[in-house]
Amino acid sequence: MTPQLTPDELKTLQLFAYYCRSHGANDVYTTFYLSACSRDWNDDRWYSNDVSSSIESYDRIDELIEKLVDDNTILDKFDECDGSQRIEVEIDCKEKILVIQAYETVYGSEPYGHEYTLEDIKSEYSEEEYNAVVELFEHLDGANARVDFSGGGDDGYIEDDMMIGDEGHDIPKPIEDLLYNMLNGNYSGWENNEGAFGSWEFDSSNKTIIFDFNYNTEEEQNINLDYTIKF
Repeated sequence: MTPQLTPDELKTLQLFAYYCRSHGANDVYTTFYLSACSRDWNDDRWYSNDVSSSIESYDRIDELIEKLVDDNTILDKFDECDGSQRIEVEIDCKEKILVIQAYETVYGSEPYGHEYTLEDIKSEYSEEEYNAVVELFEHLDGANARVDFSGGGDDGYIEDDMMIGDEGHDIPKPIEDLLYNMLNGNYSGWENNEGAFGSWEFDSSNKTIIFDFNYNTEEEQNINLDYTIKF
């Protein structure tokens, strides 16, 4: 991927390379942050491992770099535009080479889970919670019930309603206590950072609780651009 620059644009890069070397930097870089594949912000400064302080940019080079970053041949390389992306512009001021690297955040989940029998509930949790589960199974009489939960960003919650078929019902307090104990006891931190999501399925026919738990994952991946300009 080698874009064609005008002579004036090539000269702009050459002058900027001299400018950075006058500040003691042989290599410089700056980063653009994107949201939903659209440029969001950058701090208008350049950085280098050669010098301790950043190098202030200026309008002429800003206009050219922004034009390159907004190039659809770069943006079209992203697989997902739902999350965040990052574009890093690197300039080798001695060899007169500009390279653009692009990264995107990929979201996923890691599934975990557990199945609890009545014997498990009786041995691991309180008598009140056990009795509440027995009573719930009797009330369901062969039907299933479901409770969902979600957490992230230092906050989390269990849904207020227990779904039996298409209808929502209040969750008995001992059942709610049991569910929070299952979460906090087995998956401490489920509400922090990327968080987690899942559900409990109360299977009254088999007298089991199926606990479906999923950690949210977030990973930054490099996009293979091969975007190089020699000036």
